[in-house]
Amino acid sequence: DDDDDDDDDDDDDDDDDDAADDDDDDDGGDDDDDDDDDDDDDDDDDDDDDDDDDDDDDDDDDDDDDDDDDDDDDDDDDDDDDDDDDDDDDDDDDDDDDDDDDDDDDDDDDDDDDDDDDDQLVYKGLLGAGDDSINAFDNARKKLAEIWESEGVEPDNIIHLSDKASEQVGGVRKISVDAMEQAMHDVNVTDGDACILHMTSHGSKQVWAIHGDQGLRPSKLAQILDDTCGERPTVVMVSACYSGIFVNPLSAPNRVIFTAASDSNTSFGCSPEAVYTYWDGCLIDAMDKDDIHTWEELYADIKACIEYKEGMGGFTPSRPQAFFGDQVANMPIFHR
Repeated sequence: DDDDDDDDDDDDDDDDDDAADDDDDDDGGDDDDDDDDDDDDDDDDDDDDDDDDDDDDDDDDDDDDDDDDDDDDDDDDDDDDDDDDDDDDDDDDDDDDDDDDDDDDDDDDDDDDDDDDDDQLVYKGLLGAGDDSINAFDNARKKLAEIWESEGVEPDNIIHLSDKASEQVGGVRKISVDAMEQAMHDVNVTDGDACILHMTSHGSKQVWAIHGDQGLRPSKLAQILDDTCGERPTVVMVSACYSGIFVNPLSAPNRVIFTAASDSNTSFGCSPEAVYTYWDGCLIDAMDKDDIHTWEELYADIKACIEYKEGMGGFTPSRPQAFFGDQVANMPIFHR
């Protein structure tokens, strides 16, 4: 029994040793496991820290990039604003330049207009009706005055003379050779002026007829023009039979001369019922045409008109005459 007890004790000791060994092994295993777990945890923590650091770095980089982008955008905006300001300034400068150019152009236009005004002749002279036997003479005088005034001729620069007592009102003077001469002095032709005369009446091969007066001879009219108009541009229109007698005595480089007939032919249209004589009527019609600009064109139209009227009436041609001095060739009619 003691032996059995000893054996049992030995067995118990062995069992205890084995159990202790097993416990030690378990503890060692547990410690190893714990160490491994700790290492794994540490590694995980390190990895997490590294990831966090990387994320932080990335965030910082992103923030820096964003800041840089914002700065760049701000710089670009500033540059754009500056460019816009510069463009606006340039536009303003261009507008100012354009305005200045426009002002200069306007000034130039005004200067040109002033120059044109300075170049325009001021017409001065007379309108004369030498006989009161028919109304046609005074009718032409008054109608031509209307046309001339519409062309810019000042009424005060034209003196009217008439043989008809009822017409001698409102500044219209009684006609005579002396009165015609005085009228040309009274209009006071000066430099920059031009002379213009229209005379309508009967006529002979020696004079333009003035009822109750000796009549106006070509030589006398030439003397009046020399004394009052001188070398200034001068237009003379004589409507009468045989009025061509005035062409040669009056011819000069500064003169335009129209006559209703040659020096050997009669003119027509002096009947009591006539509104105008043939030639005066053609003159008035031609002066009313907008497409006639020079005295040469006017004469051509009058001549064609007379030829038509006389042809229709079967009259002997009156052969209207004209002369154009070299200095007044192609001179405009008034300010046309």
